[in-house]
Amino acid sequence: MADEKSTPQDPTSSHYHPNTLELMGTTYYVAQNNPKGSDDNPGTKELPFKTISKAGTMADHGDLIMIDEGVYREEVPLARNGHMYVPWSRITYKALPGKRVYLKGSDVFEPKWEAIGGGVFKGSLPAGLSKKGAYNPYELSGVIDDPKKVRPIEGDVLPETLGQIYVNGKALEQLTGIEAVKNTAGSFVVADNGKEIVVHFADGKVPTGKLVELTVRQRCFKPMYKTRGDEYERAAYMQTMGMVVEHAAEPGPFCFYRPLTIRKNGDTGIIVRKTFSLRGTIVTCSKMPFPPSYTSKDKPTIIASILNDEKPTRVDEWVDGWDFLTAKSNNLGKSWEECDRGETPSTYFFDEDNGMLLKHYRDKRKVMFELSSDEGKTWSSPEPFSFGVRYYDFTKLDDGSLFASGKPDFTCYIGKWRSDLSGIDWEKRGTVKNNPAMSSSGLAEPHVCQLPDGRLFVIFRAGNILPTQGNPGFPSVKLFSVSEDGGKTWSDVKPLTYDDGSYIYSSRSFPGVIRSIKNNRVYVLLNISGTTNNCDPRTTLNIAELDPATLSVKRDTVAIIDTKHPEHHPLVRFSNWALLQDRDTKNLIVFMKTHLSELCPVRMGYDYGLYRYEIEFPD
Repeated sequence: MADEKSTPQDPTSSHYHPNTLELMGTTYYVAQNNPKGSDDNPGTKELPFKTISKAGTMADHGDLIMIDEGVYREEVPLARNGHMYVPWSRITYKALPGKRVYLKGSDVFEPKWEAIGGGVFKGSLPAGLSKKGAYNPYELSGVIDDPKKVRPIEGDVLPETLGQIYVNGKALEQLTGIEAVKNTAGSFVVADNGKEIVVHFADGKVPTGKLVELTVRQRCFKPMYKTRGDEYERAAYMQTMGMVVEHAAEPGPFCFYRPLTIRKNGDTGIIVRKTFSLRGTIVTCSKMPFPPSYTSKDKPTIIASILNDEKPTRVDEWVDGWDFLTAKSNNLGKSWEECDRGETPSTYFFDEDNGMLLKHYRDKRKVMFELSSDEGKTWSSPEPFSFGVRYYDFTKLDDGSLFASGKPDFTCYIGKWRSDLSGIDWEKRGTVKNNPAMSSSGLAEPHVCQLPDGRLFVIFRAGNILPTQGNPGFPSVKLFSVSEDGGKTWSDVKPLTYDDGSYIYSSRSFPGVIRSIKNNRVYVLLNISGTTNNCDPRTTLNIAELDPATLSVKRDTVAIIDTKHPEHHPLVRFSNWALLQDRDTKNLIVFMKTHLSELCPVRMGYDYGLYRYEIEFPD
């Protein structure tokens, strides 16, 4: 009997049925620096296109565009889209291995600079921006929920625009008046006539030998295909790999590092300013997993553990063994510098009364803490907590004591500093009991706030088998409990509602609660959604005022911190953030990056940078 090694296999046999088929489309090549590169070419490896835009007009389902090294300053039209149910149909834009590919919405900016005093210069914007029908970001408002033309304008207040200037890749800060620019190095403003830009360069001199760039294009990737159907079908099914895509005025999901957007949130009085904080390249649950902290009483320096997601070996999701950076910022998170590295993230807490900085972290199964009296320059020897502390921040109470949440369920611990500041003595108090009829996921991820009348309020991650209103299914809600005696006893958990009594539906996700140091009002942060029994959607992060009397949310105060772009896949997430209250401006600072559900099919190419959201509350 012949064995299979000696039996010839007929490659043309009709009986050969492989378990998968190669369904990839056409591969196009782009090489702007290749002497043979031309958009009249067929886009082959031997005869590549010169622009990515040409490839964008040609690309169809499953096509791959391979791009050679270069800086491509163009707006790429997306003539066709992939399909949500067909993974191979995504169109991919990819840098050739080892090549640096930039797609930019900016042009090199070399105007004739005119000094106007105080280290400030003005230069004319490109004349092409003012041509009829041209897109001009320097006349358009940076307020995304109230878009309008804001140049030319009269008066001293010059509203922020969608325009941006960069020096060696760093975005300068846009301000709202010439005097403010004169007082702030590294800033700019668009003149009242809309035809000039006024800049205060970092060293008070016109940059020489540095790259100055100016945003001039609306998009880097601009969909031209017709959209239809629901939010799943309207998402852009494409991906970018190995590229830097940046500097567009209205970036969409596939352009990185937008420097400024403003959201005014109607009549809520809650204004959100979103600016770039730190680069990120891949999907992770959080870039800053735990809250940052001040390090001293009189400096704007903050410290935080930040995930190092730049490693090429780390391509997706949260896993054990990530590298974490200890980073400090001298401008409340507008920029950061690395201090130390390690695999264990720390939570930091600064006590404004005594100047002590505390950090705690997990060491195997124990939670350890260390103390510093010199702004984190030196630390005490590690000591374990005497109880199973939950891995979140401490809360400073009005009487100066500290609140910590421990296990099991949610157990309250109150701490007081020793007289010599050598440590904290903790007293165990009451426990919030889970109600299985309301929550199948336990009392996870608690966040605590002291209400203005002294009561303690805690909100939890989720409850998802709650009896429903109008029988809409089995929705997830946020559960809360209150203590009127300093944490000794706690009320039964209840679902968070609006002031009209209706449930606030929210996916199983990170909640938050703070008492503003500006207006003494209480605000909750959560992902408000339709009915769901899932971890999604988290497509919008909201903030709203809590009425301490009724412990309900004032519906007319619900505001948006951030929400998905129409071209984002609906399984994109805005959650897992970190908070800090700015003790000078009294604003709330939120640090957050975009991340994804494990089920999201689009993963490569979204903007995964860390952003800084400065939230201004009403007086």
